Amino acid sequence: DDVGLGKTIEAGLIITCLIRREPPQRIMIVCPAGLALQWQDEMEEHFGLNFSIMGDNFDGKRVANWQSQSLVIAPLDRIKRDDYRELLKQVGGFDLVVCDEAHRLTARRQFLDDRLVKTANYQLFEFLVQSRLIRYVDNNDQTPRSPRLLLLSATPHQGNHFQFWMLIQLLNPTLFRSVDEMVDQRHRLGSVVFRRTKADACQPDGSPLFARRWVHTESFVMSADERRFYECLQQYLQDGFDLADRKSTRLNSSH
Repeated sequence: DDVGLGKTIEAGLIITCLIRREPPQRIMIVCPAGLALQWQDEMEEHFGLNFSIMGDNFDGKRVANWQSQSLVIAPLDRIKRDDYRELLKQVGGFDLVVCDEAHRLTARRQFLDDRLVKTANYQLFEFLVQSRLIRYVDNNDQTPRSPRLLLLSATPHQGNHFQFWMLIQLLNPTLFRSVDEMVDQRHRLGSVVFRRTKADACQPDGSPLFARRWVHTESFVMSADERRFYECLQQYLQDGFDLADRKSTRLNSSH
């Protein structure tokens, strides 16, 4: 959802529903360290939920401390470290894991050699999913379909189809076999992605909640210096693209 549309509140509603429907629930919210106190305050103020922050309210290095906490907030930069992997296995699974600022979970292809590079953030959630440390949603025949993983972000795509596809892989690795299939059949994203924009937000009477944006084209005439700079910049970019193409061609021919 766009910034300011209440992703935290939506997460709180989901958490509250799970706790009331199937108590008890073990829930972990993973977020940037600077947002941990905000999450704790909002969960308590709006939903009466008492989350403990790993590293502040309890020592996250001890398994017993984890097992005594059912509602946990974990700073991403701390819990992504390798030394927490074995500890989390001992702690056991979570009924729901929420990730705030989920666009930080990135995996990309190297430009020159096409090698897959996963950030430590992404590897953490891949570990949680593959180790079955997140409870799965089941199909009607009781087979696992997807993990109870809630990813929150105002910018999940960021103009990169591959990185977005890798995010979807965490939620449901069988939904799309490739990036091209995801792009061609993007209507199927509705099974795992919910998108709300400020343009969709409205008051109870149907009137817009936010002021509408009016987009128009503004024409202007470049000065001689501006035109010269623009042409030099175009040439610089074109030279860079040509060099990358030549390197890519050489790599492909060597394979």
